[in-house]
Amino acid sequence: ELITAQKEVMITPNLPRFFRQGDITGISGKVDNLSAGKLTMNVILEFFDPSTEIVLAPLTQQKQITIDGGKSQSVAFQTTLPDSLEIVGVRMKALSNTYSDGEQVVIPVLSNRQMVTESMPMSVRGNKAYTFDMKSGKKSKTQIPYRMVFEFSTNPVWYAIQALPSIGNPRNENDALSWFSAYYASIFADAVLQTVPQTKQIFEQWRSEGKNKESLLSNLEKNQDLKTILLEESPWLLDGKKESEQKERIGLLFDLNNQKQQRELAIRKLIELQTASGGWSWYPGMPESRYITQFIIGYMSKIQSLGTYTFDNKELSMIMNGLKYLDDMIAEDYIDLKKSMIGTALGEVRPNIYQLYYLFARSNFIKLMPLKDDQTKEAADYYLAQVEKFGNEGPLFNRALSAITLSRNGKTTKAKSIVRSLREQAVQTEELGMYWKKNVNGYFWNENAIAVHVVLMQALSEVDPNETEQEELKIWLLKQKQTENWGSSTATSDAISALVMKGSSWANEKGKTEIHWGGREVQPEQQESGTGYFRQVLDAKEITPEHQKVTVRKEGKGIAWGALYYQYSEVMESIKGNTNALQVSKKLLRVATTPTGNELQEIGAQHPLEKGEKVTVRLVVKTDRDMEFVHLKDARPSCLEATDVLSKCIWKERICYYQSNKDASMNFYFNFLPKGTYVFEYSSVVTRSGTFSEGPATIQCMYAPEFTSHTSGNKIFVK
Repeated sequence: ELITAQKEVMITPNLPRFFRQGDITGISGKVDNLSAGKLTMNVILEFFDPSTEIVLAPLTQQKQITIDGGKSQSVAFQTTLPDSLEIVGVRMKALSNTYSDGEQVVIPVLSNRQMVTESMPMSVRGNKAYTFDMKSGKKSKTQIPYRMVFEFSTNPVWYAIQALPSIGNPRNENDALSWFSAYYASIFADAVLQTVPQTKQIFEQWRSEGKNKESLLSNLEKNQDLKTILLEESPWLLDGKKESEQKERIGLLFDLNNQKQQRELAIRKLIELQTASGGWSWYPGMPESRYITQFIIGYMSKIQSLGTYTFDNKELSMIMNGLKYLDDMIAEDYIDLKKSMIGTALGEVRPNIYQLYYLFARSNFIKLMPLKDDQTKEAADYYLAQVEKFGNEGPLFNRALSAITLSRNGKTTKAKSIVRSLREQAVQTEELGMYWKKNVNGYFWNENAIAVHVVLMQALSEVDPNETEQEELKIWLLKQKQTENWGSSTATSDAISALVMKGSSWANEKGKTEIHWGGREVQPEQQESGTGYFRQVLDAKEITPEHQKVTVRKEGKGIAWGALYYQYSEVMESIKGNTNALQVSKKLLRVATTPTGNELQEIGAQHPLEKGEKVTVRLVVKTDRDMEFVHLKDARPSCLEATDVLSKCIWKERICYYQSNKDASMNFYFNFLPKGTYVFEYSSVVTRSGTFSEGPATIQCMYAPEFTSHTSGNKIFVK
C-alpha cells in the first residue's frame, strides 16, 4: 500500500555555513509547487537579529514568481553583509493566496579581519654581534596594531638537558630495551652531573619556579597567545602534557639513592632477561635478537668511553656473555658466507650493518675479552678487511662507524680517508652550523638523524679531531632541539652527551648577552635559571618604528636564540604574505576541460569563477629543517565548499598527516615534517555567486612558534 506525504508548496533555501563581513554573497533557493494549478508567489528573504527577532529591514528582499502545477523554480538574491553583524538569522518564505512555506536558520557572520602574527627568529653565535630588522614594510590604512612580543634564551643548551628525565623510566616490565634505557639513563645522569656540577641546583630551581612559571612546561604548552591554534584544539594535547610530566620528574633523576636502586634493579632484570646463549630477546620466550643484543653491548661500550663509571663483576659477566653470543653470530655469518660464495670472490662482499656494528661495539672490549676462538678471529679479521676495502660506501651512519672501527684497529690511513670524504660532503651555514644534507630520518634504527649526526661527530673527533669543527657540529644538533621534542630514546642521551660532555661545555658558559631593542638596552626583571629565558610585551600604544630592530651580542661559546613577534589585525584581502625558515604558498586552480583532457588552470581576477565549478586548492610548503608538531590552516571563502568532508589520516608526500575539515577552514596536522618541499591539495566546489574575502593560508611550528609563515589574502569573484 503506497502512502504519499507532501506539502502543496515547499521552499528549500541554499544557505552557506557562514557569512563573512563585507562579502557580496548570492543566496538562492528552490520553490516546489506540488498543487494541481498554477501559483503566483512572493518569495521573501529576511535577515533578523536572533536575540530579539527584529527583522533587519534594509537587508530584506522580495521577488514574485509564477510556477505551474507540479513544477519547481529557483530564485536568487544577492546581498552585502554589513560589518556590524556577528550572527544573523536568515528566513526565506514563499507566500501565495492559498499556500505558504518557510525556513529559517541562524548563521555566524565571521569578521573580515584576521589577527596576524609576524615573527622574526633570531639565532646568534658566541663572541659576535648581530642586528636583526623585522622589515614589516609600510603599514596599510586598515592595519590595527595589537602588540609586540620579544623573547630570548641566552643559553638554550639547557633545553636539551631538560630532556634528560624522559629517558629514565622503563616502559615495560619484560622489555630488555626499556630496562637497558633506564640503566643507561642512571649512569648518564651521573656523568652529566660530574661534567656540569650546577645541573642539580638549576633543576631544583626549575622545580620551585615551575609552580608559578613556565620553566617545566612543554614547548607545546608555552606561548599559547602566539600560536595559530590552542593546544586543546590540536591532536597534540597529550604530547604536551607528557613532556611536562617528564620534566617534573627532574628531582628523581638526581636523587643518588634512587638512581642507585634503579640501576641495581635494571641490572638484575637485564641478567634475568639474558638467555643461556648470552643474547637478549625482545620479550621472554622469544628467540634471541641480534639487534637488541648488539644495541645493548654497543651502548655498554659507550658507557666505558664516558670514563665516569666502572663496571662491577655482575655487569662485566653480563657483558662477556653478550660478547660470546655476538662472537658466535659473526663466526656463523662467515661460515654461511663461505658456503654460499663457492666459486665467487669473497673479497667483493660488503659487510652488512650487523657485521659493521659488531666490529664497532667489539672494538672497545678487546682488552676485556680478546678474540680467542680461531673461527671468530678469522671471521672478525675478514669483515674488518672488507670494511677497510668498502668502508667509504653506503649511508653516512655506516661510513662513520667504519672510520671509528678502522681507527681503533690501527687502520688510520683508511679511517682518515673516510673522514676526509665525509668532511667534503658536509655543508655549513651561519645559523645551522655544520651538517649533512643527506642526513634525514628514515624508518630503521640506524637512520635516526640525531643518532647519525652524533656518530658522525664521534668519527671526526676520534679519527682527526678539530675543536672548531666540533663546535659547528654542536650548533646543528642544538638547533634540532629548537623545533623537535626529543622523546625517550638513547639518541636523546647521545645528543645531550655531545652537547655538554664533548669539547667545551656550553652549559658552563657564563658570558653576558647584551641586547638592545627599541633603541635601549633590554634589562629583564627576571630570567629563567639555566636557559636565561625571558619575555617582554609591548602594547599597541608603546610600539615605535625602532622596535622593529634588535641588536644582540653574546659573549663566550655556544649559541643563543630568540624571536620578535608583531601581532596586528588586518582586513583579509590586505594581508601581505611573509616567509622564513618555514614557508607556505597558495594557489586556486580551476578544473578546465581542454581538447587534451582536464587541466588545472590558475584562477585570475580577469577570469571569475562560475557556480558549480570545481576548484583545487594547492598549498606548497617548504622547510629548511626538520620540525615537529606543525599546523597548516587554510582559511576558505564562504563561496567554496570542500568536497572531502571527513577528517582522516593521509599518507602522502612521504609523510603521514591528519586532515580536518572545519566550516571556515581546512586544517593539516603534521607530527613530523622533515626538511624539504611538499605539495598538498584538496578539492572544493563553488556554491554561490558574489564577491568574497579569501583568508591566507598559515603554517606554524607549534613547538617553536617563531617559525611561522602565511600567504597573502585575496578577493574571489564568482559570476
